[in-house]
Order: sequence, then C-alpha cells, then structure tokens
Amino acid sequence: MNPDDLLRLVPKLPDILDEPMADASIIPTYLLSQFTREQVTVALGGDGGDELFAGYPTYLAHKVATRYEGLLKALHPGMTFLGNLLPVSDDNISFDFKVKKFLSGIGFPDGIRNYVWLGSFSPSDLPRVVSPEMANQFDETRTVEEISFYTEGYPPAIG
Repeated sequence: MNPDDLLRLVPKLPDILDEPMADASIIPTYLLSQFTREQVTVALGGDGGDELFAGYPTYLAHKVATRYEGLLKALHPGMTFLGNLLPVSDDNISFDFKVKKFLSGIGFPDGIRNYVWLGSFSPSDLPRVVSPEMANQFDETRTVEEISFYTEGYPPAIG
C-alpha cells in the first residue's frame, strides 16, 4: 500500500458505497474487507454494535440529564460555573470535557442536546463560525420540530 494506491481508491468509493458516508474509516475498512475476502466469504464487523447494545456514553447521559433537570435545574448555573473551573486536560474525552459537555446540553430537548454533546459547536456558537446567511437558516425551534417529526411513532428511549 502506498499513497498512489490510496489516490486510486478514493474516486472509486462513491461506486462502492450504497449511500453517502462521511466516515474516514471507510478506507481502512474497505482495505481490510478486500484482504479478508481473499480467505473467507462472510465476515462480521462491529458496525451497529454500539447502537444495538446502547454502548454510546450519551445514552446513559440522556438518562442522567433527565434526572438532573428534574432535581437540580435550579442549581444548574452554579454547577456550570463550577464545571468551568475544572482544570483543562489534554487527555482524549477527559473528565473535565465530559462534565462541561454534559452541562452544556442541559435545558435542550433530547435531539438538540445530543447534537450539543456530539457536535463541535453549540447552537450559540453557530453565528460566530458560519456566514450570516447560514446562521439565519438555523432555527433551534424548527430543528426540534423536524426531529420530532422524524421520531414520531417510534418508541421512547429506554429510561
């Protein structure tokens, strides 16, 4: 494998995939699948396991957030202040990062809260990182309504 091999592979990806996908791991996954196919016909991957077995930390965080909002919402400004006093760590997904992200999502509906937790920017950051034309298109209320439309009829999250 060399850089030229990768440059030849990338233009083929849209034809290989069933749908658009913005996951950089598709290249090593494709190469591993190609290598595996030399020996076996069927191989099982782990994609979907987190969703199936509730493996994402945000699943538990939503449950905790619901209780937090019910019991400690009045203390939230103080908790946010204290959370922001935690020393910053360079560790990947450190304790201070988790606390600050968790607190930043409090008060948002589930779908938006998940976006706040997993996204790079909060809704209040958007006007500072996108053009005014793009920022004007983001309407938090409309987004919540759209999420509700798509999730209507699905069972509520286990909680």
